[in-house]
Amino acid sequence: MPDILSANYYVTLLNSIQDPVCVVDRDYRIKFMNEAARKATSVENLTPGATCHMLTRGKDRPCWEEGIRCSVNEVFASGASVNIWHPFGRDDSGAPLREVVAYPVFDDQGKVAAVIKMEKEIIRTELLQHLEAAEQDLRQEKQRIELAQQEQILKHKELQRLFGQVERAKREWEATMDCIPDMVILANDHEQIHRFNRALAQFANKPFLEIIGKCWMDFLLDNGMEESGFFGNDVEFSHKPSGRFFTVRVYAASSDKLTVEGSVVTVHDVTEHKMLHSELEGAYNELKLTQAKILQQEKMASIGQLAAGVAHEINNPIGFVNSNLGTLRKYAVKLGEFIEVQAKMIVALGTAASQEEHSEARKKFKVDYVLQDITDLVEESLEGVERVRTIVANLKTFSRVDQAERKASDLNECLESTINIVWNELKYKVDLKREYGELPLVVCYPQQLNQVFMNLLMNAAQAIAEHGVITVRTWHDDGVVRVAITDTGNGIPAENLPRLFEPFFTTKEVGKGTGLGLSIAYDIVTKQHHGEISVQSEVGCGTTFMVTIPLVEEGSADA
Repeated sequence: MPDILSANYYVTLLNSIQDPVCVVDRDYRIKFMNEAARKATSVENLTPGATCHMLTRGKDRPCWEEGIRCSVNEVFASGASVNIWHPFGRDDSGAPLREVVAYPVFDDQGKVAAVIKMEKEIIRTELLQHLEAAEQDLRQEKQRIELAQQEQILKHKELQRLFGQVERAKREWEATMDCIPDMVILANDHEQIHRFNRALAQFANKPFLEIIGKCWMDFLLDNGMEESGFFGNDVEFSHKPSGRFFTVRVYAASSDKLTVEGSVVTVHDVTEHKMLHSELEGAYNELKLTQAKILQQEKMASIGQLAAGVAHEINNPIGFVNSNLGTLRKYAVKLGEFIEVQAKMIVALGTAASQEEHSEARKKFKVDYVLQDITDLVEESLEGVERVRTIVANLKTFSRVDQAERKASDLNECLESTINIVWNELKYKVDLKREYGELPLVVCYPQQLNQVFMNLLMNAAQAIAEHGVITVRTWHDDGVVRVAITDTGNGIPAENLPRLFEPFFTTKEVGKGTGLGLSIAYDIVTKQHHGEISVQSEVGCGTTFMVTIPLVEEGSADA
């Protein structure tokens, strides 16, 4: 069965018709001639632009040409077929034996596009019937074509509707992804960027064509990202140009529903999270440090209360011991004077034998030595009593509960009272050198500075392995008072110096140091007194800690 929509089919059909058939346009140009028309006119090849006038012949040509023009014009105007009679070939009655019928040819819009001109003999009615049947077939084919076209148009509209839905869904999905602040990358199995959202383009400040196809890892590194560690289960990157931090997570994308197999990469900004984490960690450390300081203050307060009670209890017996020793010293002097008078009387009144006996007894009982030793013992005892009183006074000064009380103090006296408290830890391994300068009074919290000095002195003693020297220097210049404590100990490695004042940092063995001493000292000096504390050290040569306290007037706002 031939394809009825094929042009070859119609050409074959028209060539099979025995009557001449040709197709002309509005300008009377011949577009097609069947084989019968070519034989009737002896035209083998059509000349481009040839008109249908070349088909007319005989003496009636002008009239015939006019008839062709009118019929063609009428067909284009009315859209209906038109009959014209050929002026030659008549029968015995004079009636024409041939006629020419002009049929309209319509385009897809229903407009006349051309005219089919068919010349036929009247006596051949069977041909006419055949042509009518062909015309009917053509009309039916046209209807079928029109129906097929309408069906194609409906399908095309349906496809347009579906494509529109897909396009809208695509735009909605892209708009959704572009609203996400995280950078999202769809990479193929070669790690090349296949798709990405707006956040990545804004981050890199690059157009689409400069991003697509790049290796996603190289792209991030080329745009300032540097791997800095891990943040949870993700890889953390730092972006130095912006000072921000990002986490990168890679998801496998191997589902059959995806057009590209590879991976989905998300880049999440964790700067605020990291800062909050750091702030929380700092707050936690500050809380632990504050707790340690409170415990230390409570211990100092307890020591202060204990010292006050001990001092009260010791001062009473020390008072009468001191008084009794003073009286005993007087009695010893008087007793010595009496023995001397007695010896003189024995010499003056006694016999030689009695004098000899007295002299022997005096030597035997070592009276002269005893009298001298009693004096020495009393003096040493009085000195010891005074020392006990000094220690008690220093203990009260060192540990008194006056944290909230600021007062003008002599830092030399603060140092001396602190040295007396810790001397028992120093005296066996340290030669202590005091190089005190003349200092003005400093408005400060003396108890807190005593705590700083005690910590520095104990650290200096612990840094000395066997025996060494600790030098304490004080001086003032440029509106500040400086205290330097230098030891000849082991020194501190350079890598530990930046962390010395961090809370809970210690180089001591577990259980031998809390890592809070220098941190608390730093806090007291810098925050409570607006001063500075610094360190200089060299391994094997010793360490120097310097405390600088500004001079302020008592009662000032900054005090």
